[in-house]
Amino acid sequence: MTRHHRRARATALGAAGCAALVALSSCTAGGGESGEEQAAGPAEEVTPLGDPAEKLSGVDRRGVPPPLDADALAQLPVDGPPTAVGEGFIGTVLPTEEDPELTFVLTDADGTSRWSRSVNPSCTSFTVSRTDGRDIVVLLDNDFDPVRNGADPATEASGYDAVTGERLWGPVDVPGAVIGPGLVFGDMPGTVVSDDAGAKVALSPADGSVAADETDGVVIDHEHNGVLLAEEGGELRARDTVADRDLWSGSDLHPPKGARGGEVDYARAVEGDGAQVLLSWTPRGGGDRSVTTVNDLRTGTTLAVLPDEISEPRALADPVTGVLVATSVADADGFVAAYDGETGEELWRDAAADYAPRSLLGGMLFGARPDGAEKVVLSAAEGTTAGQGTWPFPIAATPSGATAFALPDAECDKADGACVAVGTPG
Repeated sequence: MTRHHRRARATALGAAGCAALVALSSCTAGGGESGEEQAAGPAEEVTPLGDPAEKLSGVDRRGVPPPLDADALAQLPVDGPPTAVGEGFIGTVLPTEEDPELTFVLTDADGTSRWSRSVNPSCTSFTVSRTDGRDIVVLLDNDFDPVRNGADPATEASGYDAVTGERLWGPVDVPGAVIGPGLVFGDMPGTVVSDDAGAKVALSPADGSVAADETDGVVIDHEHNGVLLAEEGGELRARDTVADRDLWSGSDLHPPKGARGGEVDYARAVEGDGAQVLLSWTPRGGGDRSVTTVNDLRTGTTLAVLPDEISEPRALADPVTGVLVATSVADADGFVAAYDGETGEELWRDAAADYAPRSLLGGMLFGARPDGAEKVVLSAAEGTTAGQGTWPFPIAATPSGATAFALPDAECDKADGACVAVGTPG
């Protein structure tokens, strides 16, 4: 049995979260240099794997989210929620008494393991990106030692080819864990040392060089696949960090109706697709309500203007079908609308939805009923109900439709850690 299949104690770790000790220590940058002077080369610290996924049989269909085939499931060799990266996944195997390190595991879409890397678990995280036609994962490691350096470990980031495990760049110094969206790093908020994230840095996915540093007076908002959105001199600016060229600024954008002559600010990321962002427009002279738009990160193009009925907007996007779904941060608002991500055409709206959207994957919108137990799935393009049940929400999906979700531990005969399955539409 390979190392990444070992049993681990039951501790949750998110895709961009620190391990348990992050609450007791901060991650701060060491004294090394970041950037292209770090030579890429074979990753000696990576362990090649190639183990086929363990097939799951006899799984209760009531616990499998539609439209996945309950008879064709496999177990992902991870202990917590995975993240999709290209046609595969990355997840973590948690430390045990026998093996105190945390292990990142890369798999194919069917769960076959590709490679792994083990790191100090005290304050680590990962994120994914894409550059020069390659899907990459960026892993953090640190030299935390409670006796030697206490709450002042040096944290380093390294970029790896998600398929081969080749180290493309790094290690380079970063001021802490993954803050996001994208390759944005800083002190994790809520630690003993700091209540906020402090000054952040953004890296270029091409070579790990520093694309922006908030100590230089900029405010880093968002990064995705080499496109950085930041505020400089009070104005939003988007820049291609790989080509090192400006893409657009806030003054280049066309304000929506009701916000002519107003100011535009970054609002939040669009869930599920970092290539899109929510922007908030304040009408000239203030006003009672701002106007929120969904914009393409690279071009600045407005993809949709969200309805006034949504008081505190959030949006979800399906990168495969291009459908956008807008709703409110507050579940009780009950307003949901869907748009064509290319044309901005409103596809449908429900002003009295009896569910709260939770995820949007593969053209399907998954939501929770008010009681929290019953789930509903709808066609994202049409808004029609496709099913309902008590199955778990999907966690992540690849462009081909391979979808990861959690199962009860008994389904995987697993004593500790989460039971994570992967399946394809039936």
